[in-house]
Amino acid sequence: MNILDCSGMTDTEILKAYKGQSAVETNFKWAKNPAAVAPVFLKDPKRIAVLGFVYLVALMVYTLMHRQIRQSLKQAQKTLPGNKGYTDNPTGSVLFQNMRGIAVVVISLSKSTLKQITNFTQLHTDILRYFSFDVEIYQPLKKMDNH
Repeated sequence: MNILDCSGMTDTEILKAYKGQSAVETNFKWAKNPAAVAPVFLKDPKRIAVLGFVYLVALMVYTLMHRQIRQSLKQAQKTLPGNKGYTDNPTGSVLFQNMRGIAVVVISLSKSTLKQITNFTQLHTDILRYFSFDVEIYQPLKKMDNH
């Protein structure tokens, strides 16, 4: 943020924007970590630039994921299991950890398809609902006709 970005903002808004920069910096620190991007077997500068762009888009999605789940949890006054007990402020890492274990097996036979979902719990349903995702796609043992 620079001085030009602050025109028309109150002191409180400026302080809030300034404090919000630490979250952005933390995410960029992760993105700049050599372990996060190495090894890169690209030599063409254009391909390297595109890979950097893909990393930034992924970082944006990760950040939006944090924002969406945290807003939904606060609005619903609910919590999810976290690293140190239950929280309404989970990290992406905690969300991914909570979503582990779901297995989806799709078997296609001539004219029909069978879908089997295993290890899908109420916690998974809750997380998907907080994201406003359609839980219907995870309905267990569904037979579908292929016409």
